[in-house]
Amino acid sequence: MGGGDPHFWIYDTDPSTYPGQDSGPRSDVQQFRASFADHGRATHYFKAGLYGRAGMSARCDAYLKNIRIYRKWTLPGRWTLVPMAQARATVLARIAGVSYLLVIVGGLFAEGVARGSLIVPGDAAATADAIADGESLWRWGLAVHLVYLIPAVVVNVLVCHLFKPVGPTLARLALVFSLVSVTIEGASLLQLYVPLLMLEEGDALAALDDPQRQALSYLAVRLFSAGFGLALAFFAGFCALIGVLILRSQLVPRVIGALMVAAGGCYFLNTLALVVSPRLSDLIFPAILLPCLLGELSLALWFVVKGVRTNLVAGRGPAHAP
Repeated sequence: MGGGDPHFWIYDTDPSTYPGQDSGPRSDVQQFRASFADHGRATHYFKAGLYGRAGMSARCDAYLKNIRIYRKWTLPGRWTLVPMAQARATVLARIAGVSYLLVIVGGLFAEGVARGSLIVPGDAAATADAIADGESLWRWGLAVHLVYLIPAVVVNVLVCHLFKPVGPTLARLALVFSLVSVTIEGASLLQLYVPLLMLEEGDALAALDDPQRQALSYLAVRLFSAGFGLALAFFAGFCALIGVLILRSQLVPRVIGALMVAAGGCYFLNTLALVVSPRLSDLIFPAILLPCLLGELSLALWFVVKGVRTNLVAGRGPAHAP
């Protein structure tokens, strides 16, 4: 072992480093070679045969300079050992992907099915009657929306963590945007409980006649829409910044990064139209959100199916095969 291109060997006579295991057969002894160096520290990618009955993970501190490795089955009787950081990144990406899918499905149900089928635009009386008749659906929509904010936070934190090595400042800024968005969205949900209070507290609100209650309920629903739109303006910053980080890192295909940047732009334009010209907002909604759905769904599915490209190290360039 020497120079900037060290070699590592494991011999049949070496004792096992796996707890509770003997040395076992080591017929596939191979040469281990550093693939590239970063900041003067070699980053190693290792391949080896099956070491006894060690299980799915191990530490080879004595041989691999305290580098934690993960044993991944690739072919019958053969294992590929990769740095633990890469294996962990893939696991985190898949957790983020599943969480993202939960957010997307929950959002489609809450906004499209529950509220979409009960709110009658421009008609407070019809909306109040629809909510009264479909109270259970309205409550389920509110509950699902509240619950999916939890995986939303998980997605925001994990995605920003995965891309932090690419651009720490941009990743932190994206996390701030996303958490502000979730906070505003969660606070806006209180407005959706007002129509239910009008139904539950009828006697206590006897001073208000039916048209007044209906008007207040509809006003609360409209205030939620405004708050949700404001939340999406901050979420637009998250999408755009994550898209930029994807384009820089190539841990995810660049086309998905471009779609995320486009999603951020569409979210922001939708909120801007809602504030500046409600009539224009009515014309472009919901078509303007289709690119958002495409970009976010693509990222979520890629994370679930592929994770992240473990042959690339964020911010360090491609790793050459040993």
